[in-house]
Amino acid sequence: MPDESKWEDYYERLEGRAPRPLLGAALERFPASEAFHAVDLGSGDGTESLALLERGWTVTAIDAEPAAIARLMARVPPPL
Repeated sequence: MPDESKWEDYYERLEGRAPRPLLGAALERFPASEAFHAVDLGSGDGTESLALLERGWTVTAIDAEPAAIARLMARVPPPL
């Protein structure tokens, strides 16, 4: 599939980026001591999903590209 390699290239370029500032601004409105649930529609490279997980949130990540979900799952730390 030609689209698949396009997305893989895109995800490679995004590797290591910081979460978007808008997510940081939104997280400031929620108490850090509480856990919430987020739905990350179009999760892409998973950076925002991982930032939410690191903060203790439960995340449902959704993306049309199976490679996006596979990349994210490979980066999710195992449960304690």
